[in-house]
Amino acid sequence: MRSRKLGVLAVVVALASAGCANLPLETKPQAIRAAPTGPEVTEGLQPPEKNLPAADVVRAFVEANAQEADLHAASRQYLAPEVAKQWKPRSEILILDDNFNTIRAPQAEQPDDENETVITLVGNMIGKLGPDRSFTPQNEPLEKKLRLRRQPDTGEWRIVELPSLVITNREQFSKNFFTTRLYFYAPNSDVLVPDLRYVAAQPAEGLTSRIMHLLMHGPSYSIRGAVEDPLSAATMETNVREVGTAVEVPLTGLVGVSTEERRRIVTQVVMSLENVDLVRLQSDGKPLLPDRTDWRRSDLKPATPKIADSDGYAVLNGRIYSLKDGDPMPGPAGAGGYNVVSAAQSLEGGQLALVERVGHDLRLRVGELGKQLAPVNIRGKSMTRPTWQPAYPENKVSYEVWTVVDGKRVVRAQLTPDGAWVPRTVDSKELRNFGRITAFRLSRDGTRAAMVADGKLVIAAVKRTASTVSLTTPRILQQSILADIKDVDWMTQHELVVATDSSSQPVIQVSVDGFTSAVYNAANLQPPVKGITALPNGRVLAADENGLWTVSSTGEPWDSQRNTQEGMESPFFPG
Repeated sequence: MRSRKLGVLAVVVALASAGCANLPLETKPQAIRAAPTGPEVTEGLQPPEKNLPAADVVRAFVEANAQEADLHAASRQYLAPEVAKQWKPRSEILILDDNFNTIRAPQAEQPDDENETVITLVGNMIGKLGPDRSFTPQNEPLEKKLRLRRQPDTGEWRIVELPSLVITNREQFSKNFFTTRLYFYAPNSDVLVPDLRYVAAQPAEGLTSRIMHLLMHGPSYSIRGAVEDPLSAATMETNVREVGTAVEVPLTGLVGVSTEERRRIVTQVVMSLENVDLVRLQSDGKPLLPDRTDWRRSDLKPATPKIADSDGYAVLNGRIYSLKDGDPMPGPAGAGGYNVVSAAQSLEGGQLALVERVGHDLRLRVGELGKQLAPVNIRGKSMTRPTWQPAYPENKVSYEVWTVVDGKRVVRAQLTPDGAWVPRTVDSKELRNFGRITAFRLSRDGTRAAMVADGKLVIAAVKRTASTVSLTTPRILQQSILADIKDVDWMTQHELVVATDSSSQPVIQVSVDGFTSAVYNAANLQPPVKGITALPNGRVLAADENGLWTVSSTGEPWDSQRNTQEGMESPFFPG
């Protein structure tokens, strides 16, 4: 799921066996070619197999639809010549599970002409690729009728009636598209936020122009409003072009933009063009920054969420224990001053939020780690493990912690200038139809939230204005595969880990858009897994019936976590 050098990135990872291919970082980009004005068979294109049955023609057409080059020249070969010239497919791509079928429609739906037939395409749509080349997960059946006719000159079946939709399957999409990460900024911060996109692999010489085209059009719909885009005022004078060993990006519209903002643009563009070795950024024909012309990724030090060094903590019998040495956490939280149910350490490490049991209710407490924690006027019968909003600008103390009360009410406690923690509202009306929320985690850049709602994995964007904070564009990930989820946490800014009730797949890694996933080795775990937490370095902690277990990659067996005691639960790293 991470883009790396050499090869085309295969984006699909089946749950049964995870795998990744690579982004072609060594490809020398060229200016993108003008699109042909009509259907054109690409030189060297594999022609259709001879004498295919009508159902197989439809299947081959669907698989060829993943090739966008030359206005879908590959798939137009399966259309009758007059239809191939007129077909104007939409820019969206519907992606089916690989177990789709092409079957002859019932006799009552068949044409009277024996040289014609109707084939039904039946499958389950796992999602769609939008015009912005971002993946939106879906889980719904798809059924489409296609009419075919034997061609009088060849006798081959060819499609004469078809939808305007572009429909392909997961496997072929994987072979013909690769994942790239465009970058934007967390609000009021220099922390980069990745935005996953899927770009056609061919023609290879237009790769960089296609990526820049997407970057210039801003963040995808799923996080629009949750991130900042320094490039929003800029346009491209021309397509990117090779100048010597560099790829030149000719921008315009940045007159009056500050040097600091220009430096942010440099970082944003160079980090997004992961397929380019050397980037030359121009503004109205001059270097974007006067002190430097060409940039490599190695020249930059992009900001990432700052996470305190921690071996983690866990809860046992209402107290918090350190997993570094097995000792109780300093202060009342480790000494039994509160009946702790769950807790969270702030990203910079100095703050602690916990949920305590008080009689039949739960209550939130927040304060400095190791000291007395102030009670917050947030109570309920149930409460998710707290989760911290990062501190922006950087190197400040975290000022906001979130939880979900009674499965529905998303709330946040905010630190006021006088040092008090007070409850604030979160507009979560877009989550009303997703069910009861039993786990909730903010991403470490603060722009997204992951949650478990009625056993499903849901992602939403965190949108902030001067007067409101809201959760927007929620969507369910891997709904056909991920079920009975117990807990979730962020690994990286674009990868999640989830714990499930499944005995064969108790822990799964999922991309933030839900397109890719990988199952962790279940060896040594005793399902169900009750809690999970993770770090960007790949380390995962899971709590099962026998205690705490740790692992660093999907293929490894789980090892018993050091310095633990039987019955420990609710493990947590900073976040």
